[in-house]
Amino acid sequence: ILDEIGRGTSTYDGLAIAWAVLEHICHPDFLSARSLFATHYYELTDLEGKLHGLKNYHVAVEEKGGEVVFLHHIEAGASDRSYGIEVARLAGCDQTLVTRAYEILNLLEKQNAGRRRLKTSGIHEKVQGQTDLFSSSMNFSYQAEVIQHLKKAELNSMTPLDALKFLHELQQMAKKGQSHG
Repeated sequence: ILDEIGRGTSTYDGLAIAWAVLEHICHPDFLSARSLFATHYYELTDLEGKLHGLKNYHVAVEEKGGEVVFLHHIEAGASDRSYGIEVARLAGCDQTLVTRAYEILNLLEKQNAGRRRLKTSGIHEKVQGQTDLFSSSMNFSYQAEVIQHLKKAELNSMTPLDALKFLHELQQMAKKGQSHG
C-alpha cells in the first residue's frame, strides 16, 4: 500500500517520482507487484492501459445542492476532479478560507497551464484582519476542561471497564463542547 508518493516536494518533481515508482511497480520485468497506489496526481490516471495491470479506482462522490458527499464506496475508473478543498471544508476550515482557496485554485489553473513552475504573481491579495483556521462555529472552549480531566486521571490504576467509562466521559465532554459552539 503506497500513499501519496512524491508529495512533500515540488509538483513536477513529485509527479516524476510517483510516475517512476508506478512504472517500476507495474513493469513485468521489475517488481510487477499487486499494490494499492493512492495519489492526487491526476496525470497518472492516463497510464491505465499503458502500464501492465494498472487499473484506476476512486471514492464515489455525489454533489447535492452544491455540497460534496463522499459515498463511502469505491468505483472503477479515475475521479473526474480533486476534492481537497472540499475535504478541508468538511474538516472544519473556516468558510472564508475555503472560498479563498477556490479563488486561488481557479487563478492558478488559468495562469499555469503547461508551466514547469507555478506563477503566483497577481494572485496575492492583502488579507484584512485575522482569519480563524477553523470555523468559528466550532467551540473549543471545552478543551481546557478535557485536559484537566486527563491530567487528574490515574490511567495506570484503571481497570479496562474504568478506562472505557473514562473515555466515555471525555467523549461526552467533547460532544457537549461542540453542541454549544
